[in-house]
Amino acid sequence: MEAKSSESKFFTYVLISSDSSLPIREKKGETSGGLNDDFLMKEAKAYFVEPQNQLLNQINNANTTEKKSLIDEIRRQLSNSNNNLSGMNDDTLVEMVKSAYKATSCEILALTVPTKQNNYEAVSMYIAPNSDSSSPHLGANKRAMDLKKACNYTREQEIFGDVFVGRYKDNEEENIWMRKDFTADEVSFDADWCQLARTTRSVSSSTSSTLSNLLKTQQKDEVVEQDENNYKWTQTQNEIEIKILLESHVKTKDLEVVFQKCFCQVNLQDKILISGPTGGDVLVGDSTYFVQDVLIEKEKKRELCIILSKKDVTSWWDFAIKIK
Repeated sequence: MEAKSSESKFFTYVLISSDSSLPIREKKGETSGGLNDDFLMKEAKAYFVEPQNQLLNQINNANTTEKKSLIDEIRRQLSNSNNNLSGMNDDTLVEMVKSAYKATSCEILALTVPTKQNNYEAVSMYIAPNSDSSSPHLGANKRAMDLKKACNYTREQEIFGDVFVGRYKDNEEENIWMRKDFTADEVSFDADWCQLARTTRSVSSSTSSTLSNLLKTQQKDEVVEQDENNYKWTQTQNEIEIKILLESHVKTKDLEVVFQKCFCQVNLQDKILISGPTGGDVLVGDSTYFVQDVLIEKEKKRELCIILSKKDVTSWWDFAIKIK
């Protein structure tokens, strides 16, 4: 998509440190890059990946004593989350770290998606690669997790390390993609965008007046992400989330998702991607889908996210869509 020029040459985004004693920092970026050369995406990649690359370069260029010291530090940092390191030799440990760093450059969480209701403006969070429970040495980012839950982001996921949060406008019908300001004051449960996200996502039947109450209502177990032939899926008490990887050129208008009481089908132009009965009855009016950008091994792709709202919130589905 071509990006139309915005009213400003610069936009504001924020850096939320995993250290809660540090203030949320506002930063500035150039809007001129548009979608294909997005400033914030490049900033996040550099911020998260370069320190890792520097460490690997230090190891590669170190003498025997220095290399041993660096590897011992990596082993110490990872020891709390991996009990298998004691039997792993130094070369194997370094190769494991290299593989983890190459897996992706950063992960993007779509806190909101562009819709007509929000003037096609969406908010995304950019987190470190492999920022999960295997990365406690980065430090848990409580403020980022609170923000994610405050806007009813469905996927249960711990976040470790610093994160960036930014806003963009994506109106495919008018061929517009541009960066918009997101300020430190908007990192709030009461921010307009966050309140709108809670009302448009049907994760829970009601929302709480305070963040602490909201978090209590959302403490539900989630199944580990399951990988089927053509899609990945997870579930919570209220919803099924299905993810289908697409090529970078695919637009929302190219897709059609058919929701029925116990059936779902995804069409990409004239091709059926998936089709079959669902694992339970679906609330058709509360189910939805959106397309977001993702990075897979440093290559930009598109991802279709389908949210199936369960009719029976006491049920636990054995499958999302049974493909014959």
